[in-house]
Amino acid sequence: RHFVDGEKYEDIDLKDICQDLSFDPDQDVAKEAIENYDDSTLEDHMKNAIEIVGDDVGVPLIIFENEDGEKQGYFGPVLQTLPDTEEGLQLWDGLSRLATSKHFYELKRGRDSGPDVESTDRVFN
Repeated sequence: RHFVDGEKYEDIDLKDICQDLSFDPDQDVAKEAIENYDDSTLEDHMKNAIEIVGDDVGVPLIIFENEDGEKQGYFGPVLQTLPDTEEGLQLWDGLSRLATSKHFYELKRGRDSGPDVESTDRVFN
């Protein structure tokens, strides 16, 4: 709702989002997200990820286990638009193969535009 509809974060109601997505806001998972504002678990996960990836990154972060069994992580992937399911699976297969090589370090390019967040709107409508 923030990125697609431009709503301010403080105006976003998780209960409404759950209902819009036909997810029962009274179920344990949704209820926990709505009522529990303790972010310590999330902070612990972020701390762990940053210890693996490094502190000069943003989110999203993704952690893989390489062919030697060591954890290595990366910032990304960042896609400009949301692919269809088949292309998404192909991208994941390629990413996971590349990211689990102990030789792979980084892949990046300059930005000529931002992400098309409207492409994610189809997921919610």
